Amino acid sequence: MNSLPIEFDISTTDAAAKLGIAIWLDDVCVYQTDHVTETYHFRHDINDDEEITRRLKIVMTGKTKDHTQLDHDGNIVKDAMLGIHNITIDDINIDRTFYKIATYDHDFNGTGSKLTDKFFGCMGCNGVVTFEFATPGYIWLLENM
Repeated sequence: MNSLPIEFDISTTDAAAKLGIAIWLDDVCVYQTDHVTETYHFRHDINDDEEITRRLKIVMTGKTKDHTQLDHDGNIVKDAMLGIHNITIDDINIDRTFYKIATYDHDFNGTGSKLTDKFFGCMGCNGVVTFEFATPGYIWLLENM
């Protein structure tokens, strides 16, 4: 079996905030924690022999209104968020491509309507970032980079 490594860093803006994360690949949970306290380097090897579309989902949980501090004008002065950065497939950085393709589904932690938004690297609301790519990885990389 040929393997295709996918890697990225998960960081937090507030280690005290109990923000959780789960990473799903093709409907299988491959990593989960209830509290991101420091930068975590995620790596998972994917079977690269199959010609199929893959779905990566990154799910953030645990965000409450108490994690966001506002000033007297309603401006955010401090917030707890998770960052997803340094994304690589087969040791090739795909941050730009990931941010272009990935979607972010959330409802502003229950204060707004559900929406699908672009993803720019930071998860500030409980929700799901979804990214689809294909294997074999080298073909997908050639077509999308």
